[in-house]
Amino acid sequence: MKHFTLGLLSFICLLSACVPQQKYLDLEKEKKNLEQEVTLLDSVANSREQVANDLLEMETDLAKAYKEIEGLRSTNIGLNQSYQELLMRYSSVVNQNNQIVDASSDRQGNLQQELSTQRMEMSERERRITQIEQTLQQRESRVQFLEQTYSKDVASRDQKILQLQNEIYRRDQQLQQLKFSVNSNLGGLNLQGVDLDEKNGRLYLSLSQELLFQTGSAYLGSNGKNALQRISAALKANPGIVIEVEGHTDNQGQAQNNWQLSLNRAMSVSNALISYGISPNRLRVSGKGQYAPIAPNTSEAGRAQNRRTEIILIPQDEQQINNLLYRQ
Repeated sequence: MKHFTLGLLSFICLLSACVPQQKYLDLEKEKKNLEQEVTLLDSVANSREQVANDLLEMETDLAKAYKEIEGLRSTNIGLNQSYQELLMRYSSVVNQNNQIVDASSDRQGNLQQELSTQRMEMSERERRITQIEQTLQQRESRVQFLEQTYSKDVASRDQKILQLQNEIYRRDQQLQQLKFSVNSNLGGLNLQGVDLDEKNGRLYLSLSQELLFQTGSAYLGSNGKNALQRISAALKANPGIVIEVEGHTDNQGQAQNNWQLSLNRAMSVSNALISYGISPNRLRVSGKGQYAPIAPNTSEAGRAQNRRTEIILIPQDEQQINNLLYRQ
């Protein structure tokens, strides 16, 4: 479970590299929530170990307390025997010394004092035994409460993990079906300038500038329109997929102009998809400019890779997964 959650964390981190600045901040917040979830899951494991240690310590204390009670009870029995012996001795002295009462008065007083002391000691030991028994009962109640609370918490977490695993499985199945559909409509990805990749539970369809646009332009060419029409056919067959369109440039020229160009290109691609029957409600559009490169801008080959428009396909089950991850 822990490895799986860490995988999702990696997904959030990778995703943060290809979103607008505001959404990046939102995703950072989601990342922190996920890290808190991971910490909470680790805390549950640590709590389980702590509860086990507390139970072991309480069992040791119980054993010691029971041993002490046995010792106190043995002592109490001895005191009772001593008390009975003293009573017998007292009666014997009284019977033997009826005629010398005055001479034996000191002895009688000592015996009475001794009896009084023994009674006080017995009363104190009984009070202590009662107190220990009450403490043991409280500890047993606490142990039962901890066991019940821990069992409920673990059961709830296990159920949540099972639901999450089921949602991830359904999302992955949907991704595979979508990938097959896109592949089929693009003729097995033989179309020049198109790259399809699966990352972190999403499909990334990267379209090169050479396929879609002229240099510095946001107007779609015929090859780009043809590719988008074929992609639209696959997207219409999967209406539950959310579509993000991101424009990207290299670092040549002014950053502000690159940013505007990337946004204009993303809008052109989105408008084309709408014209081919894709609902605008499914589309999210953003321009990344030169700030999300996939290759170094130090060579023409690297810059060519960065001049791209990405269509990111997000399964509908992704929302269910997020709900499970961030639900308290």
